[in-house]
Amino acid sequence: MKISKARGLILAASSLTTVVALALGSRAHNRRPFTDETVYRLLARNLLEHDFYGYRPGRAIAYRAPGYPFFDTALRVIHDSNVTVWIAQAFLAGMTVWLAAWIARRLFGDVAAVAAAVLLAAGGTLAVYASFELSETLSTATLVAAVAVLIIAADRNSWRFGIGAGALLGASILARPQTLLLILPLGLVAAGAACFRDRRRWLVSLALIEGALIVLIPWTVRNYVRLHAFVPVSTYGGVNFFVANNPLADGVFRPASRSLGAEEYARISALPEVEQDHEYYRLGIEYIRHNPAKSLRNWARNGFLYVRRRDPLIDRYYHARRFAVPRFDDRFLWPFALAGFAVAMRGRRRWRAALPAIVIAYFVAFFMVFVPLARFRHGVAPFLAVYAGAAIGALVTRLRSARATEKSTQ
Repeated sequence: MKISKARGLILAASSLTTVVALALGSRAHNRRPFTDETVYRLLARNLLEHDFYGYRPGRAIAYRAPGYPFFDTALRVIHDSNVTVWIAQAFLAGMTVWLAAWIARRLFGDVAAVAAAVLLAAGGTLAVYASFELSETLSTATLVAAVAVLIIAADRNSWRFGIGAGALLGASILARPQTLLLILPLGLVAAGAACFRDRRRWLVSLALIEGALIVLIPWTVRNYVRLHAFVPVSTYGGVNFFVANNPLADGVFRPASRSLGAEEYARISALPEVEQDHEYYRLGIEYIRHNPAKSLRNWARNGFLYVRRRDPLIDRYYHARRFAVPRFDDRFLWPFALAGFAVAMRGRRRWRAALPAIVIAYFVAFFMVFVPLARFRHGVAPFLAVYAGAAIGALVTRLRSARATEKSTQ
């Protein structure tokens, strides 16, 4: 079977991402693990050796989302080594490039697909993060896969593919719970398209929600049994909400202890896990209620920082020996993505072309209200590349058309 030139280039970009991720991972032995890496390794170790989930028996039972620790544990069952995790994540990063290119090709054509793949490979974001034991790689891979399968489900009017898309979205949520509410806008877009085309496509929207719930409910039930409270995924949200919504909030992450008095922090820390979560949410909401204008300004600032903040992890770790690898920083994808979105909205099937934009808009809105670290841009990079590819594809088409017109007039 012949492989087209476009598919060959996409495969090359995907493979390059995997190879670079493996190379970067091989150097990870020489650095100290980040705090989050240490936490994930502890959770995986407790699952592997002591058969319980948490920091220690009876403590932080649901503070961290379970998706990545279980993924880490499953890999260590095969071979108990950090290298096993890095290898698996390197292939996930390459797969993410391929899936983003597939989405771009399905929506905008071959040129857009090749451009999206090349931009993602050149940016280095996926390759760098695959060399860390962090949840971003797993969460982004499953999220991009969910959008790809949702496009298939809608095109084929298939509730089975809809359930598959929902299950992948549920897996992404279990890895990083910030995508929990994304179920609603994605489902509404699919349902809204159904009203104008085929009312039976409501089944796709319902299947998306059902698939996500199938994956999420067992963990929610587990949390209810262990904590005697409704906790959909984790109890990590409240403190992060408060860190972004308090009198000292300035868009930079600081531990809650620095934003509270010692006595107040000690009081909250003494509460049970779920009550701590509720208390931090209460404090954040109380601040917003008493300072609505300042809160709005803070959120606008957070949105700007989310788009423009430089990622220090890419700066520090995307290099070979002493030579920094030239890269197309993912921040520069935003203007191209906006141009691509404008092109996409002129097409006949606008609802399909809007699906990646729903994900991007959701992430921006979410991190306007929460702390907008550059690390959290990982989940939108593939979708930005899809629209940037669309802009480049439209430009190439226009140039080809102009050249053909010029030849016909000669």
